[in-house]
Amino acid sequence: MKALSLRKQRRNKAYQSMCLAITYEKIKFGELVMTFIRPLTCFIFIFWSLGSSVLSQSTGDRGEPWPIHVIDVGLSGGDGVRLADVDGDQDLAVGWEQGGATRLYLNPGAVPGVLNIWPQIDVGETPNVEDAMIADLDGDGRADVVSCSEGDYQRISAHFAPTKGDYTDSSSWETVEFSQSMTGKRRWMFSIALDVNEDGHLDLVVGGKDDDAKVA
Repeated sequence: MKALSLRKQRRNKAYQSMCLAITYEKIKFGELVMTFIRPLTCFIFIFWSLGSSVLSQSTGDRGEPWPIHVIDVGLSGGDGVRLADVDGDQDLAVGWEQGGATRLYLNPGAVPGVLNIWPQIDVGETPNVEDAMIADLDGDGRADVVSCSEGDYQRISAHFAPTKGDYTDSSSWETVEFSQSMTGKRRWMFSIALDVNEDGHLDLVVGGKDDDAKVA
């Protein structure tokens, strides 16, 4: 019983750490803050801090608005922006719901590069994609991407990066869809990767919505 209790504690700690990494993303004032706005434009933006006056609340003055820097245009319906490290800095995975594609954006580094259009990789065609996240699923040292789709598509897809060669070559990425006989046909909305059974390999925890919703 004691061993089971300790194992449960380790699992809870890993889960809590994963949730913290997803929701907090180590955002600190004065550093580059990445966020996503989903109005009609469906663009991705970066907000760059201008100083402590931005967050001043002493007199209710919020300071000058932060400049907006567009890092991609062309697709529509951006959903589920997730932040993670691919190559030594913070990168982005984005599912474009109406655009039917999942893209990985590689942070170009310091100013001025980070303020301009980011290098991008179309990792797979994903109709009705709601969420995309970054994880090294096969343990080869190269980050892969997992996407979740709702709408009529209703699938979970794993997009595997090439094990060798040009990481940015979209044609070298391979998409594997989880069988609907295993996942069921439902609106999948979110996923996280963690080692649930502590066997040294990443597992997926996924969630859906509507009447047939489930966490699996």
